[in-house]
Amino acid sequence: MTNGVPVTDTGLAGDFDGDDDVDGNDFLLWQTGGSPNGATAGDLGVWQSHFGEVASAPAVSAVPEPSTLLLLGCGMLGLAGRQRARSMRIFAP
Repeated sequence: MTNGVPVTDTGLAGDFDGDDDVDGNDFLLWQTGGSPNGATAGDLGVWQSHFGEVASAPAVSAVPEPSTLLLLGCGMLGLAGRQRARSMRIFAP
């Protein structure tokens, strides 16, 4: 409990079932006495004030796929080869 507010392992107050959101399932758990203090008005108040909240996900950064880099490299080699062949035709005796 933090300042009289029940907190689950996720750190999300009112998430009595530990599924990282405060929803109707948590209310059903409260009704059956499954909240930290049983079916008390305090736990109901916590659930009501945090209803709809979702635990934040960790930030994820985009990583390019190796196949994308390979495709880019092949395209650049193809363009360079085409340019070289074109320049050799122009200067051929």
